[in-house]
Amino acid sequence: MQYLRATYPGISNDDKIAFIISYLDRKASEWIEPHMEHDILRQAVPWLHNVNLFWAEFEKRFGEIDRSTKALKKLKSLKQKSSVQDYVTEFQSLAAYVNYDDLALRDMFYEGLKDEIKMAMLSQLFNVKDNTTTGQMVVDQALLIDQHLEQFAGQSIFENKTPPHQTIVPPLPPRLVKNYPRVTLST
Repeated sequence: MQYLRATYPGISNDDKIAFIISYLDRKASEWIEPHMEHDILRQAVPWLHNVNLFWAEFEKRFGEIDRSTKALKKLKSLKQKSSVQDYVTEFQSLAAYVNYDDLALRDMFYEGLKDEIKMAMLSQLFNVKDNTTTGQMVVDQALLIDQHLEQFAGQSIFENKTPPHQTIVPPLPPRLVKNYPRVTLST
């Protein structure tokens, strides 16, 4: 609409709608055709002559319900593939279209986390299912754990007790020890 206002100031509603319709394809194009035919051959269809009414009708058919259903479907199958930050961003962008409460979204978010993040939460006794645990608390904990895992990636949690240059020689078997002369230390 801003394009039309800027490019064609003073353009009529009919021309705006004709311009919009020219860009419709597939289902949207199939949907609009009978309405246009009805408007021409039978009786005027009011929303084909008023841009605001047109968008309201378009939204009823292709808008929020469809967007909400698609977002919910994606949310339910969403899994963390890379960083927690990337997962949070994708999750929150989809959750904005779904009318679920915080606890339901919290549980969906947790289920999609990588197992290593869930195990770290478990090892820290972080109770995800407690009713006082909010979705934001789970997000914050997952981000913190991911940050720590990233920070210590590639490092061993066990210290190497033997310096790399030192070789350990196993003791000689007793039958070989008796063949060696004893050395006495003098003072």
